Amino acid sequence: MQTSPPAPILLLEYEPMLRELLTLSLRRSGYDPQFIEVPTQARAHLLSLPTPTALLIDLHLPGVNALELLRTLRREGLLARPAVIVLSGMAFPEIIQQAIRSGADDFLVKPIDPSHLIERIRLHSARKSAGG
Repeated sequence: MQTSPPAPILLLEYEPMLRELLTLSLRRSGYDPQFIEVPTQARAHLLSLPTPTALLIDLHLPGVNALELLRTLRREGLLARPAVIVLSGMAFPEIIQQAIRSGADDFLVKPIDPSHLIERIRLHSARKSAGG
């Protein structure tokens, strides 16, 4: 019996310690985290993967407006399938609303609880797979 390969998850997180924690947690949960070093390459990564399960994106990427990046990806139809979760240390309601309006499915405040993140990925992935 052949097992399916781990589901890819794109990770745009500039903090090395958090990136490592998320990578380990995602691997333990059966995912294949793929770190994107250059945020402007997110589009190319989304196009190159068959069906990424999720896109995890830090709100404060150096040199890139993460919300504008999400809006661009949404306009191009690249956010229809992956669950999009924004990660940030800021929990201001207006920032959360902007992230959701820009194309995010969820917004998690740092420090991130890995088990909560996995639950949110599964929830949003199931919802998007069901067409909702």
